[in-house]
Amino acid sequence: MALAVGDRICQAMADCELGTLAYRQGDFEQARRFYEAYLDQARAEGNRRWTASALTNLASIAQTTGDFAVSRIQHTESLGLWRELGDRIGEARTLHNLANLAFSEGELEQARLHFEQSLAIKRRLADHYGISNSLAGLGEVAKDQGDYAAAAAYLRESLTLALGQKARTPLVDTLHILIELGRALGELELATRLHGALAQAREELNYPIPPIHRVEYAQIQSGLKEALGQERYETVRAEGRALSLEEVTACLEAMLTQKAL
Repeated sequence: MALAVGDRICQAMADCELGTLAYRQGDFEQARRFYEAYLDQARAEGNRRWTASALTNLASIAQTTGDFAVSRIQHTESLGLWRELGDRIGEARTLHNLANLAFSEGELEQARLHFEQSLAIKRRLADHYGISNSLAGLGEVAKDQGDYAAAAAYLRESLTLALGQKARTPLVDTLHILIELGRALGELELATRLHGALAQAREELNYPIPPIHRVEYAQIQSGLKEALGQERYETVRAEGRALSLEEVTACLEAMLTQKAL
C-alpha cells in the first residue's frame, strides 16, 4: 500500500534525521542506509532540494570513509542542484565540502580555490558562522603550504568571529588548527595550552570529540606529551584549561608578535 504524501514526507525527514544521528555516532554504514532511503524518496518525489541534501550527506560519508571518487561525484551533482535552485547557502556549503575533499586528497591549491569561492558567497550573505568556517579552512591550507603569516591572519579572523557567534564547530576547528600551527612554529607549550583550552571549550559547549576524530586527537596529545614530558605537559595543559577564550586570542597575538609573522 502506497504511503500518502504527508506520510512520505515524514518518512523522508525521519530517514534524514536518523542518518544524521548515526553519522554523529560513527555508524557510517547505518547512516548510509538511511541517507540512501532519503535520496530514493527525494528522487521519487522529484524534490531537487531533498535530492541535493541527501547527496551532500552521502558525499560526507564517502569522504569520511575514504571513498573520495564517490564523494566528488555526489558533491558535484549536489552543487549543480543548489545552483539550479538558486540556493546560495547550499552552494557555499557544498563548495566548502569540495574544499575539504581536495584538502584530504592533498590538492591544496584546489582546496584553497574552493574555500575562497565559498567564503566570497558567505561574505555576501553575511553568514558569519560560515565565514568563520571557511577562514579556518583557508588557515589550514596556508599552514600546510608553509605560509604561516597567512595562516595566522585567517585563523585570527576565524577565531574572532567564532567567539562573537559562539559557534561551536568553527571555534573548535580553529583551535585545533591553531594547535597544529603552534607545533609547526615550534611553540610546543603554546600548542599544549591551546590543547587544554580546546578540551575546556568542548566541555563548556557540550561538544565532545566525534568518534571519527578521536584517533587524531589522541595522536596530537601523545606527540605533545612526548615533546614536553608527562609532568610539564599536564601542568601546561591545565594552564590552558583555565584560560578564557579571549585569553586564548591574546596568546595567539603574543605568538604572532614573537614570531614576527
